[in-house]
Parts: sequence; structure tokens; C-alpha cells
Amino acid sequence: MITLTSDFGSPYPAAMKGVIRRHTDAEMIDVAHDLPRGDPRAAAFWLRFVLPEFPPAVHCAVVDPGVGTDRDALVVRAGAHVVVAPDNGLAMPPARALAADESDVEAWTVAVAGSST
Repeated sequence: MITLTSDFGSPYPAAMKGVIRRHTDAEMIDVAHDLPRGDPRAAAFWLRFVLPEFPPAVHCAVVDPGVGTDRDALVVRAGAHVVVAPDNGLAMPPARALAADESDVEAWTVAVAGSST
């Protein structure tokens, strides 16, 4: 299962799904795409309450005032979940809510190239 969360509005989530579908047939669930634009703190606050309701999944969240820049991504294993988000403070609050304790959280930084979207 892959959950998708963003501040993109429409039609960009459909493009995300198209790219993901090229690589997997995993179930995709839209959590929200109308979060406060460019506000990762608000998104992190919201997701730390919502994501623990899901079974183990990959949670992809993109809310970033620097979208399109060379900001690194953060991949966080939190128990049986994985959170993927820009390295801007968005990933860790929900990851900590998903993990049994701090020792059950591991994070990796991934360098990414900038994009126009």
C-alpha cells in the first residue's frame, strides 16, 4: 500500500500515480492533496494523527515551499511503515507516531535533482 499526501491540488496527484503505476501495482490511497500550501509543519502535524490509522504502508508526502529545488529527500523506516518526504521537517513527526519507540526509527537522506513540478 502507498499513501499519497501533498499540497498540489489537481492534476499533479494523477501524474504521481501514473509514475508510480509504471513501477508497481500496489494499492494507492489519496490521504489529502489540499494541505496548506508550502507548510510542512502543518502537514507533519496533520499526518502524525492520520498515518497511524493505516496498516503498514509506504507514505509519500510532498509539502515543500522549495519544491523544484535540489532539496534532499528523507526516507524514514518507522516500525513496519516507511515515510518518504522532502527533508524539511515533514517526515519525522509522523514517523515517530508510527514507531513503537525511538529505537524503531531509522532515516536516510537521498539526494534528488530539481524538478519543475
